[in-house]
Amino acid sequence: MKATPSWRRQIGSPAQPIAGDVLGYSGFEENVTHPVRRLEIGTPCPMLIIGLDSEFRVSPISSQSAFTCQSLFVGPAASPVTVEHSGKLCCVEVSLNPWAAAAIFGPAEGWPGHVMPLSEIWKKAGGELEESLAGVPSWTARFMMLDDVFGVAIPAMTTQSNKLRWAWNEISRLGGDARVHKLAASLGWSSRHFISTFQETVGLTPKAQARRWRFQKARTCLDQTSLSLAEVAALCGYSDQSHLTREFRELGSCTPAAYRAVRFSDLPGLPAETTELK
Repeated sequence: MKATPSWRRQIGSPAQPIAGDVLGYSGFEENVTHPVRRLEIGTPCPMLIIGLDSEFRVSPISSQSAFTCQSLFVGPAASPVTVEHSGKLCCVEVSLNPWAAAAIFGPAEGWPGHVMPLSEIWKKAGGELEESLAGVPSWTARFMMLDDVFGVAIPAMTTQSNKLRWAWNEISRLGGDARVHKLAASLGWSSRHFISTFQETVGLTPKAQARRWRFQKARTCLDQTSLSLAEVAALCGYSDQSHLTREFRELGSCTPAAYRAVRFSDLPGLPAETTELK
């Protein structure tokens, strides 16, 4: 008899009208006989984790109190957390551009710098949205339902938002090589105006956003290549391997060596114990 996989992932592409705002959907199912404690590291994009038949126990690695909820909002400035579930998980991850998140949740200045229950920032979450998604028979149907939800929630972009969209995409492309004064000049803005306007919408300064894209590039290199840590540091624009390690400790709560070496045997992601390894 063929063994049942312990986990599955389903990728979904947002409908064309919102594809520039909603960057992607990922449906996850996990089924193991033991609790799972995972280190979750944020991305440069705002992210929603919507639990369908699951609850999460979230423990910030900082001094904030742990909490339990069904769905999470992870802002671009959020610090890593430990997330635990019972062993049976069904959830969908939604990755957004920051202007789309601002349209749904309000100005980025109101987003916290930590992972929080999604219901605290979005009234649709906390029962209604989760039950509706769980009630449809397939991931394809769930992604289509999210298309409808976000198609209503995200209004047309203004001219200024289009300028910020370009700047955000350019910082994504350039990563750690982005230069604030050059981006501001391309927009016809002063550096001061560019920095303040960008931060109001995105939740980070351009420099902080570039730092996170560079860190994301380093994570991808460690995931997908066999380059040495020194080579990864050079490729991603860090001054040396020690600089790479400092960034991983601050933004990922682990070392790059532990990030690459430690994995679950039967599930994707990083065990919570990764933070304890030197």
